Amino acid sequence: MKKNNLIAFLIVISSLSYSRNNGNNLNSYTIFGSNSITTDTHNVQIGKDSKSEEDKKSIAIGSSSMSRGTNGVAIGNKAHAGAMPNLSNDVENTVAIGTDSKATALDAIAIGNKAHASTKYGIAIGTETKTDGIGAISLGYKSEANSDSIAIGKEAVGYGKGIALGENSHSRRYSVAIGYMADSKGVYSYGNVVIGSESSTDENLNFSTAIGYKAKVEESYSTAIGSSSIAKKRDDRLGYDMFTNKVVKLEDKLEKADKSKYTKLKEEIEKLKAEKGTLDKDAKDIIDKAYNSRTEDEKNKLTELNKKITSKITEINQKYGEYYKIVNVWEATYGEVSIGDAKNGITRQITGLAAGKEDTDAVNVAQLKSLYNKFESENKTYFHVNSGENKDTGDKDTNLGKIGEAAGATGYGAIAVGIKTKASGLNSIAIGKSSNSSGDNSISMGIDSKASGLTSMAIGVDAKASGITSIAIGSNANASGFGAISLGLSSSSSGMHSLAIGQLAKASEEKSVALGSESETTKAVATKDIEINGIKYGEFAGKTPFSVISIGYKDRERQLQYVAAGQISKESTDAINGSQLYWTNNVLGKFIDSTKSILGGTVYVIKSGDDAGKLTMNNIGDTGKDNIHDAIKHLKESITFNVMAGKDGTGTALGTIESIKIKKDEVLTFKAGDNLTITQNGKDFIYALNKDLKGMNSIKFGDDDSVHISKDGLNNGGKKITNVADGKDSTDAVNKGQLDKLENKISETKTEIDNKIKEIDKKLDEKIEKIDKKIGDTKKELTDKIDNVTKTLKTEITANGGETENNTKGSITLTYKKSDAGHNIYDISLSTTQLKLSSGGKVETLNDEDTKKIANAGEVAKAINTLGNNTLSFGGDSGVTEKQSLNKDGGLNFNIKGSENIKTKAKGNEVSIDISEKMKTDISKGVAANSGVANAIAMANLPQVSTIGDKRHNIAGSYGYYNGENAFALGLSGVNETGTLVYRASGALNTKGHVSLGAGLGYQFDNIGKRSKEILKLQRNGNINLLDEKVYELDKEFKALKENNKTLESRIAELEKLMKELRRN
Repeated sequence: MKKNNLIAFLIVISSLSYSRNNGNNLNSYTIFGSNSITTDTHNVQIGKDSKSEEDKKSIAIGSSSMSRGTNGVAIGNKAHAGAMPNLSNDVENTVAIGTDSKATALDAIAIGNKAHASTKYGIAIGTETKTDGIGAISLGYKSEANSDSIAIGKEAVGYGKGIALGENSHSRRYSVAIGYMADSKGVYSYGNVVIGSESSTDENLNFSTAIGYKAKVEESYSTAIGSSSIAKKRDDRLGYDMFTNKVVKLEDKLEKADKSKYTKLKEEIEKLKAEKGTLDKDAKDIIDKAYNSRTEDEKNKLTELNKKITSKITEINQKYGEYYKIVNVWEATYGEVSIGDAKNGITRQITGLAAGKEDTDAVNVAQLKSLYNKFESENKTYFHVNSGENKDTGDKDTNLGKIGEAAGATGYGAIAVGIKTKASGLNSIAIGKSSNSSGDNSISMGIDSKASGLTSMAIGVDAKASGITSIAIGSNANASGFGAISLGLSSSSSGMHSLAIGQLAKASEEKSVALGSESETTKAVATKDIEINGIKYGEFAGKTPFSVISIGYKDRERQLQYVAAGQISKESTDAINGSQLYWTNNVLGKFIDSTKSILGGTVYVIKSGDDAGKLTMNNIGDTGKDNIHDAIKHLKESITFNVMAGKDGTGTALGTIESIKIKKDEVLTFKAGDNLTITQNGKDFIYALNKDLKGMNSIKFGDDDSVHISKDGLNNGGKKITNVADGKDSTDAVNKGQLDKLENKISETKTEIDNKIKEIDKKLDEKIEKIDKKIGDTKKELTDKIDNVTKTLKTEITANGGETENNTKGSITLTYKKSDAGHNIYDISLSTTQLKLSSGGKVETLNDEDTKKIANAGEVAKAINTLGNNTLSFGGDSGVTEKQSLNKDGGLNFNIKGSENIKTKAKGNEVSIDISEKMKTDISKGVAANSGVANAIAMANLPQVSTIGDKRHNIAGSYGYYNGENAFALGLSGVNETGTLVYRASGALNTKGHVSLGAGLGYQFDNIGKRSKEILKLQRNGNINLLDEKVYELDKEFKALKENNKTLESRIAELEKLMKELRRN
């Protein structure tokens, strides 16, 4: 019996169900909960709206739970076991436990909140777990597995017969990923093994292995072992040829017969790879779709593609097998095995390695030592190192000796390489025929090169470095100064810390630089300032030079090209380039030209010679003066200007209009007249009209003065007045819209009256027509007829629904009188009434008689406008909205907005108000939390097994309540015969249909003090030592655990048997 069915069975018992037996054990069922319905025997239903299908022997427990297939079990709120509601097929042996869990395929099991097992034999355990393929198993929060895959752990994903074990682990086709975030990346990855937290393979690798924390593989068939190890992707994996000191060339190492096979196999492999790539692309187009959204044709096509891809991989591997047999000695055929990451300083030793035998076996240090000893005993060399232990060995003059001898390397730690080479200085190096390094830590490289200075370096034929820490590089280069450097053929640096770069360059001054072929340095000269034409320039920055840089010599000068522009400031010591000099001279020239242009007249510029750029002037502005100062002084005494009033346009000029001369130091005053304002801002004067104009006779607009405003009012010149608002008060102007409304109302009333008159005329015509027929030949008869007509008219002409003349009170007044000829004259008019309004615009109630009368259109408009002036606002728990009048342009507009937890939505003529999704979620979580706490309380209060009276096993029930939620629990606990192993399993169901499950196993140790005494006793008796006793005790405990395990298996078997009997019944 499966564990999940056992848990379901315990929960069923905990519900304290009621069953009925008719005596023959043929009709038994259990029903609890409102609207729970069953039409068959052998079914169990518990919870509101729970359903189990007839003839299915199914179980449905929880609100709205449903079990639709044979032997189906659905436990939890909205749990669903069996076929989906829109299908009619029978899906057998499904188990769905947990809120909204679904097991919808043959033998599928879904346990947990929103767990979903949708394919045959699938098992989904945990919140929001999902299986999407036959035989898939997913265990853990949001884990997913498809066909024949296993995913265990939070958000673990297993695809294509893969196994993923650990939180956020991912495994694809036939791969294994074990550990936190272990990942076999790529939908086309195949056969990889990834073990360890954050271990991974790159996208779509095949048959690669990464073992260890953050171990990573970047290429197929490669292996990374150990934490942070990386098996890198390389362009090739050819071996190293120690005799050529280069990477091996396969063509040079292969036998003639193998070379043609090698070329042909490479071409065939590339072709197969291209064909597989096409198949992979076609498969990816289908794989990218969700499983349930794929058509049957696509599913069948994917199956065929996978078979073809597998076949191609097999073909490729077969070809590679043939290829590898040819090149396996000199090229890595299946990637690499990495045990570290050299780039990031992670290395490991491989210890305990046996000596290799075959060509492709690893070699240990012992084999290298053996090779070294053999090479040393049979060969002499001109390459020697002084280790201190080989002093005075080999030929010191010729530097010839065995490997391991000192020969010409006579200084401790020295290295001598070459014929007649000598390295006598401490830790010195001499390389090249007859080279000599006599200074400590010195280096000489090249024929006849000599490094005699301490820590000096001489590189090149006959190069010499005699100064301390000096460097000479180049044939016949010489560095003799302390810290001097010479670079180039026959270059020389004799000054302390000097630098000579270039052929025959010489740096003889201290800290000087000779840059370039045949450049030489001379002594630096301090320059504080300079005087030209009596003008002193300075003090200069950098007035005391540290040393000199020379890029040539006398008669061997050089241009310094591509110099960046230097900073120009008082403290700048940057070099100035030609562009900067050009711009300064350009500005100076333009300044002189502009000065000449500005001064004008008799200004002369000297163009060349020592006085180039000098300006001279005479008779400035015909003043007779030769300098600006005197010319300005002359003008200042003779300057005046004239002012006079004038007019422009419709302006008016008044007063005495004449030109007035303003002399030096006189003040011209600007004054503002009536309705004007003058504002002075420095030299600026601004005139403006006053905002309020007073004492005006008239204002005219336009050229023809047809529109003007005077003290008598507005003359609009026959033009329209536009944008006039609706008048409200009795003195307000009325716009055309209001007149149109009144005209329409009058027109409607006139139409109504015309219709009444027509009705009366029709009746009169009918009566007269009847009277005419009866008129006889005599006047008496005519008079009688007229009297009769008059009487008839007086009784039949009515208004207001039957009121007679001179007695009407409705909307129409009907009166009549006798004419001079004795005929009746009728007068018909509309009855009107006066509307009385309250302060808010409400029309006071009229009496019955006035309600039938017609109101004046002006009064109606006034009543409507008065009512529209009323305002509307809304108040909240705090604050009040702004007031808006009922007749506001565009209509009233109040926005009803929600707060953080309230949302509103306006549509059509409705505004809906609802709580936010976050609030709903929080409430739902709160309810779920409360019900979960009730489950926990119920499970915590289950009585436990007691060994009093030799009792070993216990089944118990309990009840829990928390914050309005109720729960009941059932538990099973026990202890083995020795009292060392304790087990407990419990489950709870709350009023929300949520299920909680728990299980535990514990081991109880003996009293340590007691065992110590027993051990001490054994020691004293000499029977056994302390280590043996510990081994003995552990062995006993292990055996006890095995026995207890057998006991538990026996208990489970008994429960399985009990469940089978329950199903049969």
